[in-house]
Amino acid sequence: MAKKREVEDLEDPVTRANNLGILGAKAGGVQPTQPAASEQPPAVQASPPLAPVLTQTPTTTVQEVEAPPKLTKCTFYLSDEDILALDELQSDEFRKTRRRPDRSQLVRQAIQQFHAAHKQENAH
Repeated sequence: MAKKREVEDLEDPVTRANNLGILGAKAGGVQPTQPAASEQPPAVQASPPLAPVLTQTPTTTVQEVEAPPKLTKCTFYLSDEDILALDELQSDEFRKTRRRPDRSQLVRQAIQQFHAAHKQENAH
């Protein structure tokens, strides 16, 4: 059974060493030292931030990265055949890409394809 850690065990090493008297200081242990006023570096005035400069060579293109769409949890009841079909699609995609898509991704793709076909069918 693991021993519970005492509060002392959670202190930083210097504080703990001071508390235990390991560092050898007589009263109060090691005290942080402050540089003398003459040793302090001169204050530096903050300059306004520089605007980012974007350079583009003829061979470089800038692509905007779209944020992933917000997903909402939804429950569907599927038949065993539908589950097997999803598993088969998942296996095929893994063989092609060596990356296993999740079932939700496959269902989203199927809905998008069905919706596009439905819109095209109703447009004629």
